[in-house]
Amino acid sequence: MGAPSALLLGVLAALSVLLTWFLPVARRAGSIRTLRDLIHERYAKLGALADGAASGTCVYCGGPAGPAQRDLVPRSIRVSPRCASCDVLRSIDNRVPACPACSDRVAAAGVYEAPELAGGLSPLAERRYLKTALRCLGCAGVLDTVPQERSVHAVDAALRPYL
Repeated sequence: MGAPSALLLGVLAALSVLLTWFLPVARRAGSIRTLRDLIHERYAKLGALADGAASGTCVYCGGPAGPAQRDLVPRSIRVSPRCASCDVLRSIDNRVPACPACSDRVAAAGVYEAPELAGGLSPLAERRYLKTALRCLGCAGVLDTVPQERSVHAVDAALRPYL
């Protein structure tokens, strides 16, 4: 087997793992019961959309980003004592270019709750947020709870007690 074939098989295996993890058994419409279902469903809808934001552009407002990358899920979150040294919170998946003003608004309200950001988050940033939120809510042991609201706002609401 040549190098390109081995590479292709590796890529297919990785995609298979991702699809198994993010796209559990196909559901009928309206079958979202838990936070886990809600996050998986939203992640699947985003698909493999390309990120429209340039690297120096704020993922929230499209303006110039600050010099530093910002956290999607604040590192100050305290789901457990392990959060202070959590690799998930320190990973690139939790970092996006953002201007200080948007970063402060999102930290105070949540990614989906900041009213001026409704529908404006880049697909890549939203996927990163969902991936990090999934891991944090898993540590909190609340992924299989039934959210009061059946929208993405339930993700922010579930994280809020730990901020």
